[in-house]
Amino acid sequence: MDAARKKAIFRAKLNAQKKEKRINSPLVRYNEFDQPVCRVCDVVLKSDSQWDAHQASRKHHEAIKSIKASAVKRIKAPGRPCYYFHPNMNHLSQRARAEQEAT
Repeated sequence: MDAARKKAIFRAKLNAQKKEKRINSPLVRYNEFDQPVCRVCDVVLKSDSQWDAHQASRKHHEAIKSIKASAVKRIKAPGRPCYYFHPNMNHLSQRARAEQEAT
C-alpha cells in the first residue's frame, strides 16, 4: 500500500472516531469548524472535552437562570391570565383547571 492510501484510511478512521465522540445534547450545536457551541451562552468550546466543565460553570448557570426567568415572565405577563403550565409553577393553569372541572 502506498503512503497516500494509508493516510486516507487513517483520516477516515479518525473522522469516524471524531463523529462518535460528538456531544449528544440539545444545548450544543456545532459550527462550521466542527467546534461545539453552547446554545445557551453562545460560547465556542475548543474541544468536546470542555463541555462538562462549561456546564458546571457559573456563567452557564446564570444564563440558564435568566432564560428561565424570561420564559416565566412571558408566560405570566401582568394583566393577562396564565393559560400555560410551567414546571416551576406549583399550580394548574386556568385552562387546565377548567378542563379538569369539565370532565
